[in-house]
Amino acid sequence: MTALTGSPPRWALNSQLLLAIRTHDVGRASQLLRAGVDVDTRFAINANKLPALCLSVENNDLAMGSLQGTTALHAAAAQGSLDLVEKLLSYGADINVQDKNGVSALHLACSGGHSEICRTLMAAGAHAAILDSVNNTPLHYATSTCGVDLETVTLLIRKCPQALCVTNKSGETPLIIAIRSGRQDVEELLEEILKDAMQMMPQICHDMILCHRTERGHTPLHLAVLEKLTSCIRILLAAGAEVNSRDHLGHTPLASASRDGNVEAVALLLSAGASTRTLVTQNLIDDDVKDPLIAQMLVDASKEPLKLSAACRKTLCRTFGLSDELDSTLPSQWKKFLRYETIDL
Repeated sequence: MTALTGSPPRWALNSQLLLAIRTHDVGRASQLLRAGVDVDTRFAINANKLPALCLSVENNDLAMGSLQGTTALHAAAAQGSLDLVEKLLSYGADINVQDKNGVSALHLACSGGHSEICRTLMAAGAHAAILDSVNNTPLHYATSTCGVDLETVTLLIRKCPQALCVTNKSGETPLIIAIRSGRQDVEELLEEILKDAMQMMPQICHDMILCHRTERGHTPLHLAVLEKLTSCIRILLAAGAEVNSRDHLGHTPLASASRDGNVEAVALLLSAGASTRTLVTQNLIDDDVKDPLIAQMLVDASKEPLKLSAACRKTLCRTFGLSDELDSTLPSQWKKFLRYETIDL
């Protein structure tokens, strides 16, 4: 064991480890670990035992102060220090330890968008099913605004597909969070989530993921319409989303799209068999529908039954979703039709 000059007390060495993590001092962290500092020590503020952590709080280092009750691995994962994470793991750090809020290092790496650290932690045995105090799995953070890349999301899903069905205390699943995230890759993210869900959990993909409702009764399709995410609407319809579900106010996705004047969304929803019953009564249009083109589309749809090809599409999408089972047997025209890239055949 390497002796440290002056033989400082154990609490001081533990505090110095956090300071080394915060300053990305790999050499100092290695020295402290070789000296026998507990790799899983939990950092705490104690007025009688200053140095590093207490001093950092006194100096207004808020990020450091927020790490109270966490371990060195939590701190390294939160700030995206891959080499420090690897060093701590090599010294046997508890990879699944949770802080007072139930947060693990994997949670922190996912919420910070540190994809490579997430993959390193999972390869070392990090559990993807851990729940924090607000019922979030790492996947919930991975699909958020600052979340990880698609490759890492896929790894998390494959490690724990059931996480797709977990609802946090805000009523959100990972899919709901993804739709609300505003991520630039939201379309690719949705497609990856729904394709994996259909492949791994075909029996519950529809009822527990596509039909999940938020506290206001919104399904993923409702949210995609409200957020005006046309590409996401296409993906959800192609995955077999229920088109006539109603939120707690009785609004369907079609009603929301019509009142918002979203012509493209209205066309997609009508082609998927959306009912006009709540919007058209004896050729009279709901007063909240202001766009004359949409009004005419609704009247026309109310008079015509769903086309046979559209009815077949609805059944096929509900049965196969975004899986690749039909891709090798269908002509390209039908593939585009099933993906709602074209309205009609």
